[in-house]
Amino acid sequence: MRKSLYCQPIRVDAIEKIAGKISKSADIVEIWLDHLKDLDFEKLLKIKNKKLFLYVLKSKREQGKFKGSEKSRVELLIKSLNYGADYVDIDIKTDIALIKKLLKVAKSQKVKTIISYHDFEKTPTNLHAIYKKISTLNPDIIKFSTKINKVHDIAELFSLLKNNKKKIITLGMGEKGEITRILAPKLGNYLYYAPLHKEDKTADGQLTYEELNNYWQ
Repeated sequence: MRKSLYCQPIRVDAIEKIAGKISKSADIVEIWLDHLKDLDFEKLLKIKNKKLFLYVLKSKREQGKFKGSEKSRVELLIKSLNYGADYVDIDIKTDIALIKKLLKVAKSQKVKTIISYHDFEKTPTNLHAIYKKISTLNPDIIKFSTKINKVHDIAELFSLLKNNKKKIITLGMGEKGEITRILAPKLGNYLYYAPLHKEDKTADGQLTYEELNNYWQ
């Protein structure tokens, strides 16, 4: 089985703070563009190193800070493709026409695409139907992040890892979802998210890189 990639999430308010936070162990660095007070793409490109960059631009719907229109959000993501993007993440609740536009440009520029689904309250029972809907758009990777309230939710989430034809990421949020962070990388997750320090967590239930490696040893 292919090794799960280590993605380090970085959520800061200034580009100048990013370079000093990047871990030597990270395969991919997830940068939250919506938290940057000055979104200067030229500055972002200058800090680009050998690490792969994953750009996200989250609205309030995804607990992000972007306050503009959906169209302007996607246009900024399209612009980011020219400035060091190796991956770009867009949520499935975005207008489908805008998603298709982003995916078309990303494909032409050989930037890998992630279409994500989030539910911050629960783990729905129709995850496979959502998976099929996302699959029709043909992203490179499909991501599911849902709140784990009971043990059955874990089985529901992990059922997506079976017999899927796409690269997939499954994450359980909340204290009861911590076990999914430990197990999913061993069960076929394309990547796992882990900050270096607890204060750098970007999701409820996230474990640090050190905590995860302690579990795996």
